[in-house]
Amino acid sequence: MKEWIITLGAIIGDIVGSRFEFDDHKSKSFNLFGGDGLIACPCEFTDAIDMDDLIYAVLSNEYTDYGNEDEVDENIAIEEEAKHIAALHEAGHLVISEILVPESIGLVSIRPNSHRSYGGFTHRCKNLANRRQQIAICLGGKAAVEMYYPAICASGCSEDMNRAVNDICEAITVNGKLGIGGLNIYAASCENLSESYKTATENIIRAELERNLFIVRDILNKNRAFLEKVTNELVKRGTLLASDIRKIKESVAVMPCAV
Repeated sequence: MKEWIITLGAIIGDIVGSRFEFDDHKSKSFNLFGGDGLIACPCEFTDAIDMDDLIYAVLSNEYTDYGNEDEVDENIAIEEEAKHIAALHEAGHLVISEILVPESIGLVSIRPNSHRSYGGFTHRCKNLANRRQQIAICLGGKAAVEMYYPAICASGCSEDMNRAVNDICEAITVNGKLGIGGLNIYAASCENLSESYKTATENIIRAELERNLFIVRDILNKNRAFLEKVTNELVKRGTLLASDIRKIKESVAVMPCAV
């Protein structure tokens, strides 16, 4: 129970603080819940607040249509396959994160949205050691979906790929080279580069992306039982907390890996 409160407290703290990020508020007096509060409260008041209420409040702010079933067309049955793909996508992120940084995920959830599909959310509560870990975690969702649905690009995969490419480009800018072919690219962002140089740079980024995808696929294959168990539990329950993830890890063989 303690770890649930700590995890959700951290998420709520981020939400509460974001309102005053550029407008300092030094008073302890502010409306937390309610229509004009920091956290929308789409439920009626009760005698007690339990864990489900806290999760509901947090995810209502993460998903604009969480709990608003009227926004989802009741005549459209969201296919179970779409739900499984969304769960698989988030499970991919979770497994890579938990393998590289144990006990780093505090909450993961999937929900149907108004676009006839599912969306997902994974909250990491530990800092990463380096950019390589960040790139691997970004690619985890795409790699997981492709293991079971090779012809499908799941919702969120494009955004994950863009984030991974940006991280690779930043690594290039910081390090000057990636060690592939010994090509230095300190000026990769300059406009006066020749077309051949830009092409060479793009090829290096593409090669680095493929190399990282290969590593991520290898990690997921070595921890397939963990991936499938998380996916099945997400399909069944919708939301998993840190304690749920720990129980899953204890029930399967987990192979430590590094990037």
